[in-house]
Amino acid sequence: MMECIRFAVDTIAGNIDEARRYIRLAMEYRETQKPLADWCRDMASMHINFNAAGMANARRLIDDMRSASDHPEYAEGAAAVWMDRLMSLTSANAEAKAMVDSYK
Repeated sequence: MMECIRFAVDTIAGNIDEARRYIRLAMEYRETQKPLADWCRDMASMHINFNAAGMANARRLIDDMRSASDHPEYAEGAAAVWMDRLMSLTSANAEAKAMVDSYK
């Protein structure tokens, strides 16, 4: 279970990094290579959009870990750590989305 949570959280973080990279490229190219810039913006947007399902999956996995654990006292602590990480990623995802939304 823990490896699945780690995979989901790491993938969400990777999508945020990719979105930031692509939107920065879009901003760089928008004056000189508009079609390329628009494509980069679209890729950034898709990475952000993938995270909606990713975050729902991560939350479900964390809840499943809580209920399936033979050691609920440890599961609660682990769940709290994972949820804290997920909340940080939620903020970072919103910031990346704002960057994408500001592209014109």
